[in-house]
Amino acid sequence: MIHMIKNFDSENCFIMNQSISSYMENLIQMMRQKITQYKPEQQSCPFH
Repeated sequence: MIHMIKNFDSENCFIMNQSISSYMENLIQMMRQKITQYKPEQQSCPFH
């Protein structure tokens, strides 16, 4: 019984990790897009 619960927990943990990492990837892509919107010669880039 304990073994089953352990497996269940680790699966949930894995699923959570997957969703978090995909969320982070989306965030990073969004930030990259925002950065590329700025001209490189512009000094007032918010991400510096």
